[in-house]
Amino acid sequence: MWEEEARDAVVWDLPHTLDLCDDAIGDAGATAIAPHLPQALQTLFLGGNAIGAAGATAIAPHLPQA
Repeated sequence: MWEEEARDAVVWDLPHTLDLCDDAIGDAGATAIAPHLPQALQTLFLGGNAIGAAGATAIAPHLPQA
């Protein structure tokens, strides 16, 4: 359920900054939200979510290139 709410928040409410710190997302949540990150995203806070290599690998291709 939280995955749908997080996806909706990402897409509609937070186009430039997304703070998901301490939301217990983990690798599964990171993988679920990764394809829904807005293209305009400039700042992403994910601390305290126990996101490991699998979650980071899922998110990385969806982040803007510097």
